[in-house]
Amino acid sequence: MRKIRQDSIERVLNAVDIVEIVGGHVHLRKAGGSHIGLCPFHSEKTPSFHVTPDKGLYYCFGCGAGGNASKFLMEKLGMTFVEAMELLSQKTGVALEYESGTEPREDSRRENLLTLNRRVLLSFRNQLGKNARARQYLESRLIPGQLIDEFGLGYADGREYSLLELFEENHDDLLELGLIASGEDKRLYDRFRQRVMFPIWDAAGGVVGFAGRDLSGKSPAKYMNSPESGLFEKKKLLYAYHIAKASIRKKRRAIVVEGYFDVIRAHQQGLTETVAVMGTSLSTYHARLLGQQTDVYVVFDGDEAGLRAALRTSELLTQSDLALRVVFLPDGHDPDTYFQRHRVEQFEELLSQARDVGEFRIDRLLESSSGDVTQLSQAVRELREFINRIPDSIRRQAYANYLRERTQIDPFGSGQSPSGRSRMRPPRSGGNLSTGQPLGSEASGSFLRESLRKVKKPVDKNDAAPYLLKVMFSSEEMFEEISSALGSDILSAPYSTIKDQATSWHLERLPLEQIIERLMDSPLAAPMAHILSLDIGKEDILGMTPDIIEKIESLYMHHRHENLKQQLFAPSSSESGAPLSEDERRRMLQELLEIQRELTS
Repeated sequence: MRKIRQDSIERVLNAVDIVEIVGGHVHLRKAGGSHIGLCPFHSEKTPSFHVTPDKGLYYCFGCGAGGNASKFLMEKLGMTFVEAMELLSQKTGVALEYESGTEPREDSRRENLLTLNRRVLLSFRNQLGKNARARQYLESRLIPGQLIDEFGLGYADGREYSLLELFEENHDDLLELGLIASGEDKRLYDRFRQRVMFPIWDAAGGVVGFAGRDLSGKSPAKYMNSPESGLFEKKKLLYAYHIAKASIRKKRRAIVVEGYFDVIRAHQQGLTETVAVMGTSLSTYHARLLGQQTDVYVVFDGDEAGLRAALRTSELLTQSDLALRVVFLPDGHDPDTYFQRHRVEQFEELLSQARDVGEFRIDRLLESSSGDVTQLSQAVRELREFINRIPDSIRRQAYANYLRERTQIDPFGSGQSPSGRSRMRPPRSGGNLSTGQPLGSEASGSFLRESLRKVKKPVDKNDAAPYLLKVMFSSEEMFEEISSALGSDILSAPYSTIKDQATSWHLERLPLEQIIERLMDSPLAAPMAHILSLDIGKEDILGMTPDIIEKIESLYMHHRHENLKQQLFAPSSSESGAPLSEDERRRMLQELLEIQRELTS
């Protein structure tokens, strides 16, 4: 088992910026020598959560949660101690050292490959200085020398054996990194030839791969990336993130584009919070990098391909709490060409008109139904399923309200909220919960009423979370039902962390038994053992699950009710920021009245 040396732990923790780590998940504001915000580990209305950068510590005066940067990652993201320290090591660039005999061989191997990539980058940079054609191409793209240096652009020349000759002793490593390849005749050759080269960095600034733009005009692939490897995984990387992360944190927003030149052009315009995906949609790994407190604007071309890509991006709402908005450029433009012809103020205007990605998905599917009743009903069913897969309960409710307003159809039936209750099904003749019609139907509604009448020992609200998780872990079927229906934002710590971590592993297709094993072998072992020790019996599951969900949803509704009242009726001098617009006030007042009716019905 890996064991990190204590002096190495201290070096990493001394180098880490705890405000950056915590600020990715909590909205913080400076107050004297501390930064304060609403505690992520319990529900509160006024900030009692303090982060002290000088000491590298956080502490909540409300619930007593506290610790350093590694403790925060363990509690918030469910990481093990070693995983948290390795993430902090990547972010700070301070290497970890392990106790003798416990060093992970892959770590030293990784460092050797990173070193080789840096040497290769220097070779590409030198070749750019010698190749007039490559320099002229960059001049034609209006890329100034300052940005060429900042982004480390280089050139791979046209000779087949350039890297083979320069790094004769590293052929096996070059093969592993995909910098050289083997032909049908087993002969080795340079993979990148006659290409402008873009180094790809990880979050800590290590060169993990390359992308090349063809200048020969002969290659069928205009752009080519390094192949996937232990270093280079596109779903975990954002191009130029190591350059942009300071601006992302300062501005609390990120602009995501699709091309390397798009990023460079945006930085030239002062939009230094811009990064790019590399041939993939945004992933949960990208969401973790950007942080829950970052407003993310994803920029697409305004053509049909851009619309389809935006729809794919909306799936991220079902896997993370990222605040996502979509921006569509005028036809015929990508960010690079747009910035060559428009002022940055015009782009800011586009950002101000950005669409919430969930609303965009709803509108797009409804528009495609073309007014046909059959197609409309199918679209509403698809959107209902999409909304129910969103883990955050507030978002689920907001999207359900939006869908209801757009269609004048209650997607969940009988005014029910999108929640665990709307997903519970009548039992099959074996006593297990099965798929069937939504809870809003007469049959499932009578099932809920009958189940609540049969409950012999109502669940106390303080014990609701562990009982619900006990039910969730009781079977694969129940895990699907409850994990997709219940937002972890209405669970208290550490149960919210358990639910988030378990759901993340479930999305990776781990079986339930393995998920439980991992949780029992993590810092969450104690609360997990408490959950597993609860004795509820099979018959109790059917009776208690609706009651637990009912109570938790009631707690959420009371909490939301209080928040709305505070925002609507708080004095203008409160910490709520800018005054509400009339449209916002009307919307919030309507939601407040709807919740009041629900609570009193």
